[in-house]
Amino acid sequence: MGDEKLTVAVTPVNNSSKVEYVRRLLSKVFKLGIKVKILLLDAAHS
Repeated sequence: MGDEKLTVAVTPVNNSSKVEYVRRLLSKVFKLGIKVKILLLDAAHS
């Protein structure tokens, strides 16, 4: 892939640690061999 922008995962988040959600999702992304240059988080609905 080139410089494509992808939505790799969307997950509901409750009152638990949001940091843990991010860690878990990034772990899955890295296991797929995807290299992340920029990570954008949307908190508009929190």
